[in-house]
Order: sequence, then structure tokens, then C-alpha cells
Amino acid sequence: MAQTEQQGRNLNLTEGASPRRDAESVDHMPPEDQSLSPPRMRPPGDLSFFYDLPYEQQREIEEAFTTKRREAIAERVNGRNGDKSKREIVLTNAADIVEEDVEWLWKPYVPRGFLTLLLGDEGASKTTSLARIVAQATCGELAEQDEPERVLIIGDEDSWEHQWVPKLRVAGANLRLIDFARTRDVDAQEGDPDDSIMLPDDVDTLGEKIEDFALVVIDPLESHQKGAKSAFDPQENRQLQAPLIRVAHRSGAAIVGTIHTNRDKGTSSRSRMGGSITKRQSARHVLLLGWSPDDPDEKSPKRVLIPDKSNLIGPDEKRAISLELDGESGVSWVTFGDEVEFTAKQIIEATNSAAGVETGRGGLSKTKLAEIVIEEAFAHDVTDGHTINERLTAHGVDKAARRARKNLGITVEQNHEGSGGPGALKGSRTTWDRDEPPL
Repeated sequence: MAQTEQQGRNLNLTEGASPRRDAESVDHMPPEDQSLSPPRMRPPGDLSFFYDLPYEQQREIEEAFTTKRREAIAERVNGRNGDKSKREIVLTNAADIVEEDVEWLWKPYVPRGFLTLLLGDEGASKTTSLARIVAQATCGELAEQDEPERVLIIGDEDSWEHQWVPKLRVAGANLRLIDFARTRDVDAQEGDPDDSIMLPDDVDTLGEKIEDFALVVIDPLESHQKGAKSAFDPQENRQLQAPLIRVAHRSGAAIVGTIHTNRDKGTSSRSRMGGSITKRQSARHVLLLGWSPDDPDEKSPKRVLIPDKSNLIGPDEKRAISLELDGESGVSWVTFGDEVEFTAKQIIEATNSAAGVETGRGGLSKTKLAEIVIEEAFAHDVTDGHTINERLTAHGVDKAARRARKNLGITVEQNHEGSGGPGALKGSRTTWDRDEPPL
């Protein structure tokens, strides 16, 4: 059988390959190999020489090839070289699980033992606000603290020496209790550059290092996540975030990762989170930072922080708190103020206004407004594409038409008579079922 396997390799009988040989390679083969090879070059894919072999020899080669192919398939399916014995199901009886209350670093904003996402527009002062939280943690000044505690910062977007440390200093942080983290190869020589921490590759090493830290900041989280082929793939994003969530549970550390918003200018925080919404769904606690509705101006120093989504607190505990920016010599800091009566929707509207973005009629996003225009047209039996496009253009949402049609399950029939532009729109949702009156 060993000889058969050797023959299978030499023939290159692998899936999708042809047993191509040239005359020179045949001349340098052992005698037993040459007996299996054509005496001259043959056209690609020509297997006639194979069928000239004795029947028993053909069968041995086919069996060897089939066995190797089955092993390769089993390896891909099982994910562990076909060995299922390396994983087993572990059962834990519910009666043996001890109930625990959620511990907080700063209630209701930063829980211990969980991953918290901090969502905010560009310019919303996410890093500056985090610097203030870090400073208070190192001084033991957060609401649920009994003593100063250590903080770990993972972040390469902002320079440590030019941005992070100056912000921490003016915020009053105890710098001796703050560490910045990067990775280095165990065989690295002195002077070799360090690398950024990448998750989930470095999550086990990170878990070993954060046992003594009360707070871990990852700013921004996306810059330190590796492996997703698509930022919008829900399964891959869950697999990226799950190990970090487990590390938070095991260590008891509060992990806060910042997330940038996308370009959708609606008033729902669900649609504003960059990348896949799975990030929001898998996190147990999400904070929203934006401009204050009291002063929705781009140059305003007023901000508001609110727990937007949480499985750890009740709806009545989602209290917003005011922040105010200040600074000197190019270094800014924030001061936390009193609780304020604002909702997440109001904060997003104020943030959109500060950015000079029109969110559409009644605070709707342009995509939602385009959906309303199309649905209204269908409700009045108007399906002509040109007519609907004119209505979309009149409302300034023509560029959102494609996404709106996709959300509504509507397809476009091409008009091959004349210009070839959009013809009739066809879709399953053809009735007006909204509370607000037609536009």
C-alpha cells in the first residue's frame, strides 16, 4: 500500500488537478515510476495512459485517492483533523449555579465583569470622556469604588505621548496606576517594534494580564479585532466578540470598547452602530455619547452620556448624565455634571443637528422617508418608476431609493422600450399601513 500511496502522489491525483508530466521529469524518475507515466507529453487532462495500466493497479490508485479525499473532507467538516474526541459536552445543573448580583465600577454606566460598548459620532469626545472615567477610577472617585484601582488601556489610534497621557494628566489621573498594552514576539530582540493587540488572537494572553486591573479600555474596538471577512457578517462578528466577553466574565474586569457610528443619519441607535448590529446584540451594556439637546451646535462643549441598551438594569435606571468639555493648550477634558431628562433618540437628533445633517421629515432617516414615499405611491396604485423617482427627488431622498426598495422587498422591471430606465416597481408590500398621514 505504501507503494500505492507513492504512486498516487507522483500522479498528482488530487481534486481538481490533472496528472500532467513532461518528458524531462519522466527521464529522472525511478523505473517503477516511469512505468506509470506516459512516454511523451500528453494534452492537459489526458488520462489514457492510466487506463493502459493493469486493472489491479488502477484499483489501488483509485482507492488511495478516494481515502485521501474522504480524510480531507472529514477534516474540513469536523474542524479538528477529523478527531471528535477532543471536544465534549459539559453539563452544569441549574441547582449548582450560585446567583450573583451585578457588580459596578460606576452604576449605571460601567459594570464589572462585562463588555460595555461606547457608541458615538466622530468628534463626540469619546476618548476624552474615557480619559475622565479612567482618571476617576485611578483615584477611587467613581460611585461604587472603595479605593483607587488599576486601569489598562489598549489603543493605538491616539498617540500615547501626545494625546492619551496629556488627557489623563489634566483629568487628574494617577498615572502610576495606568498601563498601556501592546504585544511582542517572545523571540523578539531588543529594539524590535511592538505590535498592536489583535483579538481574538491575543485574547488568552490578555486574559492572563488583566487579573489585577479593574478597568480595561479598548479604543477603538474595531482597530483591535482581526479575522472578519466582512464588517457586516453577524456570525463572524459574534465569534470575534465572544472571547472578549468570556475574558470579562472570568476576570471580573470592566471592559469598555469604543465604537464609531456609521453614515446612517436616522434617530435609532440600532442603525447607527458601525458594522454589524451583532456587536450591539452580543454586548450586554451599550452607552451612547452625543451632543446635548440643550445646545445642539457643532462647537458646543455640552455632551450627554446615557445607557442606551442594557440587560443589567431596568428601564427606569437608564439615567442620562451631562458632560462639559474644557481645555487649554490643545488638551481637553470633561467634567461630569448632573443627571438630565433626555432620551437616546433626543441625543441622536441633537448629534445629527450638530453635524448639520437633515434626518428627514419628523426625524426620520432618509431611507425611512424614501420607504414612506414608495409605500404611499403603491397605496395609490402608482407603480411607474419614473413617477416614483420624481417624488423621491422632490423629497431629497432619491439617493436612498435603492436601499428603501431592498428593505420593502421591491424589484424594478427594466423598460426596454426607449431609454431603458426603470419601469414598473413590483413588490409584495402595496398597502399604506402607517399612522402618519401621506406626504
